Amino acid sequence: MNRSVLCILALCGCISLQAQVKKISLEEAVETAKTKSLASETVHRDVRASVFRYRSAKASLFPTVSLNGDIPGFTRGINPITQPDGTVLYVPQSLSQSFVGATLSQEILPTGGRIYLGTSMGRVQLFNSSSGSFWQATPFYAGLTQPILQVNRTRWNWKNNSLAYRRDMQRGLERIEQISADASNAFFDWYIAELQLENARTNVRINDTLYLISQGRFNVGKIAETELLQVELSLLNAQASEQRALTDKEISEQRFRLQVGIDASQEIALGDIPDIMPISVDTASAVLAAYRNRSDVLQWQIDMNNALIDKRDASYKRFFSANLNFRYGLNQTDPVFRNAYTNLLSSQTFSLGFSIPLSSAGVENYNYKAANENYHSAQKNVELQKRNLAIEVKNAALTMKQLELNVLISKKAYDIGIKRYELSKNRYLVGKIDITNLTIAQNEKDQALVSYAQNLRNYWSAYFQLRRLTLFDFRTGRDIEIQ
Repeated sequence: MNRSVLCILALCGCISLQAQVKKISLEEAVETAKTKSLASETVHRDVRASVFRYRSAKASLFPTVSLNGDIPGFTRGINPITQPDGTVLYVPQSLSQSFVGATLSQEILPTGGRIYLGTSMGRVQLFNSSSGSFWQATPFYAGLTQPILQVNRTRWNWKNNSLAYRRDMQRGLERIEQISADASNAFFDWYIAELQLENARTNVRINDTLYLISQGRFNVGKIAETELLQVELSLLNAQASEQRALTDKEISEQRFRLQVGIDASQEIALGDIPDIMPISVDTASAVLAAYRNRSDVLQWQIDMNNALIDKRDASYKRFFSANLNFRYGLNQTDPVFRNAYTNLLSSQTFSLGFSIPLSSAGVENYNYKAANENYHSAQKNVELQKRNLAIEVKNAALTMKQLELNVLISKKAYDIGIKRYELSKNRYLVGKIDITNLTIAQNEKDQALVSYAQNLRNYWSAYFQLRRLTLFDFRTGRDIEIQ
């Protein structure tokens, strides 16, 4: 009775242990890597930082309210004082100034100017004068600053910030797809390592059996000692290969855990190995998807905008440019605070600053010509990059098709290698071939196995790389979008 209970408990323990081992498919590995790996966390934080930068740029276009002041300010020195008759006297002064004000300002996106309005109040205390102290109040003022015949940097900065935000979103998607490709590579590296370990253990068992059989055949004089030594050497090589395969398997599993983001405490095993997918990739559609979705395309637009800004700025500086400043307000001063807000007087300020280059040895023209050449160089560079992108996408699509064929061929070659090895082993056991031919058949079988697994790995890696290059899901026929 006790023995039966122990057997049942042992069986339950084995079942429980097996239930704790989680089998991970390629799709699960990729999805886990995209959400839980350290690399994905970096991408997600970079994307969030880009979102905040975009919001900051957008918020700068809205009205801003600021409060500023100087409390207190102290000045002591000899200052020039203009007298009523126009003369200037240098008078020693010792005074304290306090100031506080609030301003509401708004950038004008279409013109690049700025409007503002505000209010301020200040107090001046004269320590060595009979005037004592007085208040200076400006209950209201409004103004405008407007560049004329200059680059509207406010509008261009907003345009580039919008493009940079979209670029960063697409770049984040590209990095996520690269994480998918890396997870796929790690998945198949572990799979290949397990295949090689399993194959190495099988070879050890077979070579051990062949060595025992060869010893018996040598003892009865059916084979020479050199052939027995060759069999023994094959056994030793198989044992060494088993140890190398075991080490490679452990390393590949650790790399897989790191790439996917799975803790070492969780027991995992590889699930079903996926075969090639029944999808058709049209190279022309893939190129169009890349032009539509890639972050590089948005970066090219930013580069062209910057080159155009420099060109226009250099062009404006060759001729007339100006800055318009206008301000209107109400103000008053009085020793009594309350009286400083009565009988207000108006104040106006208007200025039109301008710049006209007359003679500068052609500096402005040379700067414009340089900026113009840079602009056309940027155009040619964008055209070159677009063509390179098209070639890269086409090569990726064609490579995927070639790898699909390679998988089918290598799988067939592996099946043939297994059959040939089994036939060679049986012929060796009956003495029709020597150990050299058997070793050749075994090596070809092993190479065919690795070749099949490697081609399968390369196929899936090419698939995810094509997704990264185009940001297009060829299984669903839709663009890949940020989540």
